[in-house]
Amino acid sequence: IDQDQALIDYIGLKPTDILAEISNAADILIANSNETAKLFSKTGKCITITNAIDVESFDKALPVLNDGTLRVGMLSSNIKKKGLEELLKLAIEAEKNNLPILFIAYGPETEDVKQIKNILKKSKKQIQLSFPGYVSNPREALENLDIIVNFSLFAESFGRTAIEAMSAKRPIIGYYHGALKEVIEHGVSGYHIQYKKPEDALIYLKDFLKNPSKIEEMGSKGYQRALKF
Repeated sequence: IDQDQALIDYIGLKPTDILAEISNAADILIANSNETAKLFSKTGKCITITNAIDVESFDKALPVLNDGTLRVGMLSSNIKKKGLEELLKLAIEAEKNNLPILFIAYGPETEDVKQIKNILKKSKKQIQLSFPGYVSNPREALENLDIIVNFSLFAESFGRTAIEAMSAKRPIIGYYHGALKEVIEHGVSGYHIQYKKPEDALIYLKDFLKNPSKIEEMGSKGYQRALKF
């Protein structure tokens, strides 16, 4: 909460006051990540239980890189703080480098999505970014993607889409920020990149294009990690 200004504004209290009210109202605090638990470390009454994922329901979602095009996607509520503009920046960089990468953002048709669509419509460049809409079952989206990205500007308290990506045997690329620091194993199940530097993901996407077997290799390791949550 101390790193999510939109939520702070919505609640209307200072982060310290929000944390104090929660702590005072509870006998036991349950955090969904170690990163979240740090906020209540001084209370002596906080335990960590990560979010539950039905890993086996994603197990059969296999990589789809079979036509030379890498499909990189984001699953989110499609609002600004989820990193939509960061995904656009990455798509622009990929276009500049003439990379066969299709970027896909699954989620509702929000005002932020409409703004980006207008940018794409006015652009003279062929920026490969599409918005297929909301899907109720994340597996439907994951089956059409090779790589998942998470560019949330706020500090994720857990990062559910990262675990869902691992469950579907997809590598995940995300900021070294919030709980994603503990969820993603850099170089094993995916990669960390510098906060607010989405273009840093390009080096890893190029590597996946050059060595597509890494998608399956890292995906398998990510699946084993997902089983531990």
